[in-house]
Amino acid sequence: NVIFAVDGSGSMQYHKRAVESVLNALASPLKNSAQTTRVSLYTFNAQINCSFLSRHPDALSNFQFHPNGGTALIDASIRAINDHKGIKEGVDEDNTYLLYVITDGEENQSRNRASDLKQLIASLDDSWTVATLVPDLTGGSNAKACGFPAGNIERWNVSDAKGFEDVGHKM
Repeated sequence: NVIFAVDGSGSMQYHKRAVESVLNALASPLKNSAQTTRVSLYTFNAQINCSFLSRHPDALSNFQFHPNGGTALIDASIRAINDHKGIKEGVDEDNTYLLYVITDGEENQSRNRASDLKQLIASLDDSWTVATLVPDLTGGSNAKACGFPAGNIERWNVSDAKGFEDVGHKM
């Protein structure tokens, strides 16, 4: 289960095409995986939108978004985790979850606190990996303060049009 939470705030407008390109490109290897893979997609600004939940990777094809507004990073991460904790019940124990939060901005719209997300991430079992892509050291520091494990925070070069694409290919 690969869960993408994509920052759709106004500051992502500059990166719109790169984000769309990378997510569309990720659909192919996920479809061809030896394991059964399901994907979920959330976009967030001040509001959180679940575009789809636990679908075939084909659902990522033709991804488009329209950035505007603030950034509810904490609330979006909590919702994505909680939505998937709910579908995990009754599922075979070999099921794993990878949450990738893709953002270029800092938190400025969530109702929950960083400590709430930190506590939730710390409570997850070994079937979960929670990671984020951030633009700079400040974003990395903020992600770490929210509970994202330091080794699961990847920086992407926002000053280079190909910076996000490069990280997407690593991912």
